[in-house]
Amino acid sequence: MSKKSINQISIESDAVKKRAKEAIRNVSIILAAALALLASYHLTGHGLPCLFRALTGYLCPGCGMTRAINSILLGNFAQAWQYNPLSLTLLPLLALYLLYKTVRYVFKGEEEFKLGENVFLLLLLLTALCFGIGRNL
Repeated sequence: MSKKSINQISIESDAVKKRAKEAIRNVSIILAAALALLASYHLTGHGLPCLFRALTGYLCPGCGMTRAINSILLGNFAQAWQYNPLSLTLLPLLALYLLYKTVRYVFKGEEEFKLGENVFLLLLLLTALCFGIGRNL
């Protein structure tokens, strides 16, 4: 191998390490916030108040998600479904997509959205909106 290619590999490796550290930091912050929310829920029995519900009186697509995730963590999937079916349908899809985006960012440095991703996210959004409308009818 030439000296130039060894240096290039070293630079790319450093960039991957930097992006991996950034991703780990961001995921850690999100997990810490989620754990704090769940701990608060366990201590008080209340999740985050829904601004949409407070203003309109209608359930938003995310209403019941804290209770549903708590039920999933306790292994009670039927109860999670009752609180919010999106917790067992769209939430896992979104989690897999975020994992995919994180891996692509860490190893390739890609941040832009591709057409297929935009369509996928739009379908998730439309599904959530339809669910939100349907649960209030």
